[in-house]
Amino acid sequence: MDTQAGSSNCNKVETNNYSELKRKLMHFLTILYPILYNILPIKVTLVVSGSIVIADIIVESMRFVFPSFNKATLKFFEGTYREHESKNISTLIWTFSGSFLTMLLFNDHPAIVTASLLYMVFGDSIACLVGINYGKIKILGPKTLEGSLAGFVVCFLCGIIFLPWQLALIGAFVAVIIELLPLPLNDNFWVPVASGFALTFFKSII
Repeated sequence: MDTQAGSSNCNKVETNNYSELKRKLMHFLTILYPILYNILPIKVTLVVSGSIVIADIIVESMRFVFPSFNKATLKFFEGTYREHESKNISTLIWTFSGSFLTMLLFNDHPAIVTASLLYMVFGDSIACLVGINYGKIKILGPKTLEGSLAGFVVCFLCGIIFLPWQLALIGAFVAVIIELLPLPLNDNFWVPVASGFALTFFKSII
């Protein structure tokens, strides 16, 4: 649920080059982050995820330096770039960076890292898709109550697999609140990072 300003902007408007459904299906590919985190040594995972961040920075830089490369990139990934991203940096950089920082900062807490990454993978996307298709009650601009409730349920279900139920509830609540707030950068950056901080804090006192 990315926007030019960084907060979510799930709406029912589509252009020829933009499909929210296609974009969210692509977003689900970030499930590779928690998978790799759990099957590879942490140093290898950090090198791989850090390299993805660097590679994306290079690609984004080339898009602005070489118009022909930008045009080719937009065509190749047609339907996954929003209209404003054709002339601005893609919000993918925040998704990659948020995932990398979450694994780096909280690598001593595998359950927290996994849950926080899953919030980003599934909670954010499901909230957006439900909001677009079934949302009626508006809250905080384009967000809907139905979308946020769906996001909360999905985040809780993701968390309860790895965390005690109390932490699963807290994590789901934090993820939904972060997704709702108009924070700078992008919510795909803040959801896993903020959830990681919150879960680490509450784990120490529960």
